[in-house]
Amino acid sequence: MANRGLARAREIMGARQERVDALQKEGKKIIGYMALHVPLEIIDAVGMVPYRLLGDIREPVTEADRGLPAAFCPYMRSMLDLTLKGKLDFLDGLALAHYCDAQEKTVRIMTSMVDFPFSHFIDVPTTVHDYSLDFFTTQVEDFKKTLEQYAGTTVSDDRLRQAIDVRNEQRALVRELYDRKKSTPPALSGRETLEVILSIQSLPAEEGNALLREVLDEVEDRDQQGAEGKVRVLVWGSIIDDPAYLEVIESSGADVVIDDLDGGTRPYTTDVETTGDLVRQLSKKYLVGTSTPRTVVDAGEGPPKKDNIRDLAARFKHVKRFIDDWNVDGVLLQSVRYCDPHGYELVDVMDYMRHLEVPAIYVEHNYSEGAFAPLRTRVEAFIETLE
Repeated sequence: MANRGLARAREIMGARQERVDALQKEGKKIIGYMALHVPLEIIDAVGMVPYRLLGDIREPVTEADRGLPAAFCPYMRSMLDLTLKGKLDFLDGLALAHYCDAQEKTVRIMTSMVDFPFSHFIDVPTTVHDYSLDFFTTQVEDFKKTLEQYAGTTVSDDRLRQAIDVRNEQRALVRELYDRKKSTPPALSGRETLEVILSIQSLPAEEGNALLREVLDEVEDRDQQGAEGKVRVLVWGSIIDDPAYLEVIESSGADVVIDDLDGGTRPYTTDVETTGDLVRQLSKKYLVGTSTPRTVVDAGEGPPKKDNIRDLAARFKHVKRFIDDWNVDGVLLQSVRYCDPHGYELVDVMDYMRHLEVPAIYVEHNYSEGAFAPLRTRVEAFIETLE
């Protein structure tokens, strides 16, 4: 029974296509998504399976130049490259959202060059004010209607509420998983955590929840007596969709105890309320309750004089909570090259880290295995300053 849950998560990560093939043989339709602003519960409620699309740092990019320049987000270039090579042909549809301009441009090219059976694009506001939520709610309503038409079914409130309950359970289980990393040393590594998260994003929600419960039971049984902890690090930034990145960081002498990543905590920090207008509640969670550089939160009304630290505290209060609750020694800020949202956000995050007097380092990489060696060097140097 050793490594039962974690080994299964690693197995799923290594054979995502095989699991998808099995699901399609069972009659399930697979809807690919990239952005965190796509309401997965709607896909669940029509009886389809949301499938998180990942790039491939090991696949040479040879086809993306047909649609994108070289000086462009390498993650998006990888996504287009995989699309043009036919590696996403298994999808029954795409659910897309305007996470950033690079992603918006890429998905427009993807859907113009490849004829997917279904695709829908959700526009996302850049603020979380009431009028922004009103607009985003109309976008989510339109997505629901379009997907219902494609599925040939109508989603009742009861069915949508059931889907929300399952996803809320998943979010609670993921938060519990991260809570196990508060110990010294953490009960599971950063690599293991990312493998679990990316695995459940490849599975039907109920199956993902079963895997999470299995992992939690396994972690509970781990004997860590006498084990020594290392430097405790928070990893922030743009896409990390290959666990090897975190393995490089941890093999350099750090414990990745918490993260602020799309493939980590970001989708799971808040739940969907199940009272009132469910579509609006979904919209509120995916716009207001999901912290990404796409949406800007400010402190609201206050003193007449602009207070930058007050705004930063409102935007990054979740990061401060992570630092405090997970006893973080230092913060590793990372981003793929040409990532504008995180590039602009970086300046403010660094200012806030200085305000909190928390050591932080920034590392930019090119979304490839070639990034591992310089990443290791920078992380090792940073750890030396913390020890």
